[in-house]
Amino acid sequence: MTSTENAAGAGTPTASHKLLSSDAIVTPAHTVDQDHDDGVADDDYIRPGVVYGALPRSRRVVLAEQSKYDVDALRRVGRDALGIPFWEQDITEVVKLVEGKTVDLLVRPSRVDAGRKYAAALEAHARGPKWVRVCLLPEGTDIVAELDAGRGLKDVGGRTIIRGPEMDTGQHVVDNALDRLVAAGLDRRALAELPPPQPLIEGLLFLDSVARLVGKPGSYKTYVALDFALCVLTGKPWHGRVTLAGGGKVLYLVGEGLAGINNRIAAWEAEYNDGKPVGYDADGDQTLMVLPVPMNLASTDPEVLALIQLIAGEQFDLVIVDTQARFTTGAEENSAADMGMLVKTLDTMRKASGACVTVVHHSGHTGTHGRGSTAVNGGLETELILARGDRGEITLHVDKQKNAKEIPDINLVMHEVRDNLVVRTLDEVGGAAGLDYMGHLQAPLEPRGRRDKSPNYEKLARFIWEVYQGGSGETKANISAALKSTTWGTEPDTQLRLTGAQSQFRKRFDESWTALEKRGWIATVGGRSRQMLTAAGVEELGYSDESDTAGEDAADD
Repeated sequence: MTSTENAAGAGTPTASHKLLSSDAIVTPAHTVDQDHDDGVADDDYIRPGVVYGALPRSRRVVLAEQSKYDVDALRRVGRDALGIPFWEQDITEVVKLVEGKTVDLLVRPSRVDAGRKYAAALEAHARGPKWVRVCLLPEGTDIVAELDAGRGLKDVGGRTIIRGPEMDTGQHVVDNALDRLVAAGLDRRALAELPPPQPLIEGLLFLDSVARLVGKPGSYKTYVALDFALCVLTGKPWHGRVTLAGGGKVLYLVGEGLAGINNRIAAWEAEYNDGKPVGYDADGDQTLMVLPVPMNLASTDPEVLALIQLIAGEQFDLVIVDTQARFTTGAEENSAADMGMLVKTLDTMRKASGACVTVVHHSGHTGTHGRGSTAVNGGLETELILARGDRGEITLHVDKQKNAKEIPDINLVMHEVRDNLVVRTLDEVGGAAGLDYMGHLQAPLEPRGRRDKSPNYEKLARFIWEVYQGGSGETKANISAALKSTTWGTEPDTQLRLTGAQSQFRKRFDESWTALEKRGWIATVGGRSRQMLTAAGVEELGYSDESDTAGEDAADD
């Protein structure tokens, strides 16, 4: 039994764990004479060092400036709230109550500086909250009347000052930086007391981490990402691996193909949820949000800052970004600086709610790592690689795992349901024999450029699509070098090899390039020397990142 349970069971807080009784409110034994200019009566204030409130049960807590009046009002409308003396610098007792939670800190205009300093102290503490927001209440606001009238905290809170030094938003003032650094330092005892990583999907994804799911077009990345999301959402095991008990909240950022996402979720519901719709808990509250609003996460654009606030407010357990290319439009994926900014944003999203932030991304030409700058890989706790085999099976390989031992490869297959596909493991369909027995699990027809008799220009177009499309393109010289390395290297992809001997590669490449230009299938990107397939070329070749169907086009996912 934990100290919390001991206290709750006894009904009386212990000396070392004030307020850990869930059925009692700590009332002030004394009041103090302070000259306050915020409209709150002195006799409502608590002696410094005493917290007014009860053990918070939710992951979001409101801290009000000492006032029993405000705290009681918030508690009446179902909000966890505590009354705190902002001028009291010892935050030990408060940290015990808000560890790992999201905190809304309410301040009056006359107490903004004190509120900011207190928020900074909470943020800096090693065992403190995940996220702190300082909400400035307009002068004269009667929070009781506002809440009783049915207005939400967001309506009452007025201007919000976003905390978190990771994003320089211009909305907060960095104060007492040295104190924050000192407070953030951990000794050996504090290190030993840190909680272990909490699995989101056993052995694969963890809460409070940044991960990436990587694969070539045709490796069913979105299907697997959706399978992750829907298992977490419902609390169902992911093919035998435990997920979040009781289910969690999921935010899915969709770059394109919204109709396709709907059809895939419907197929999953039919296969794994008895046809019942997902996305709501037992009380009818929304637990799934699909957001089809592409933005550049490698920036501090207003949409990005708003997204971080959304994540902090909703407290998602899993955030999926599909795909990296669609959510870094305008950034250079080969730039360490641009991708470093992406990592910073992803990390801020993680800290905002303690979620696992998982990015779906295309692999490089070797298929063994994510495309673009290695700055992103360096900022990941987890990287998962998907590769499709010749018979339609998909291998999920854990390439990087900071939080646990790397597990053996997982063999997946795509199973047809309602004219769409869902993910199953090879073992679930009877092993390798299942691939022969169940015809719809066979590899779909290879796309143009990967068929036995594809002309060279289609092979070149397919290579550009698989490696560079959706990103920032590449120069002709680099495309030539990469294609030669891929098709004539140590582990050659012979399916994309241009016809003729290796000595004829340059000639065949130039001929194929010219054929693409004549057809209008390739062009420079943004006036630069980097090249990418045109929309006309993509349409003519039948390539697509997102498809509503389960056939050939779905393999391009």
